[in-house]
Amino acid sequence: MAKTLISRLLGSELSSQYERRVGQSNRFRRKTMSGH
Repeated sequence: MAKTLISRLLGSELSSQYERRVGQSNRFRRKTMSGH
């Protein structure tokens, strides 16, 4: 149980960070696309 909970917490943290990075890159791309 503990291992699964820890793995889930770590996974959620990593996924959230990845989503944030992807979101930032997507925003930048959208800005550049709209600019052109």
